[in-house]
Amino acid sequence: MSKMITVVAVVCLGSGMTSATAAQARVGVKGGFNITDFHGGTSGTGDTFAETKNRHPAAGGLFVSIPIGSRVSITPEVLLTGKGFKQNDVISGIPVEVTVKFNALQFPLLLNVVLGPTDAVVTSRLFVGPAVTFELSCDLTFDRLLPELPCDDVADLDRESWDLEAIFGGALDIAGPGRFVFSLEARYDYGLRNLDAAAEPNNFNVKSRAFTFLGGVSLALGR
Repeated sequence: MSKMITVVAVVCLGSGMTSATAAQARVGVKGGFNITDFHGGTSGTGDTFAETKNRHPAAGGLFVSIPIGSRVSITPEVLLTGKGFKQNDVISGIPVEVTVKFNALQFPLLLNVVLGPTDAVVTSRLFVGPAVTFELSCDLTFDRLLPELPCDDVADLDRESWDLEAIFGGALDIAGPGRFVFSLEARYDYGLRNLDAAAEPNNFNVKSRAFTFLGGVSLALGR
């Protein structure tokens, strides 16, 4: 009798939950944080970008998942994200940690492929795609030694205002009650453009890198 009650309870619970990857369009929100840095060097010399440390800014925004098959979907996103890096320097003989903080608007377009069963409560997927990122603001802090400054007020900090990135990563989708789906994902942003606007005269090549960890919730559209 107790086994029968358990089975009935499981069936009833399952009937109130959707498949995590049902072939339905979904709209949702996601948020989390980045581990960002810049990499690069001087072309043809072997010199590398001065040693930097990671920043951990927030990231979040909206997305739409559009199925194009039982296992494949396309996801356009709009994310407000932080970029930048930290670097040790010396100002007037005083060691300071300089933080370069970028706020940006990112537009990824991701191709998702589901791994394993598509009708499970918990499913996994891999994704890859391009993203275009536009700078919204840039500021520098100097370990509280000096007030925060806009990057435009600092000499020798010419930079590009947008970036083209390649994104790849993986995610777990978890079916929730009704038409809700929860997700956990990790991704890597690989910047493709040289962000040093003065690259022609000095051959300096600087590119953005970031690990991003996001959690999200989405709602299946339609019946």
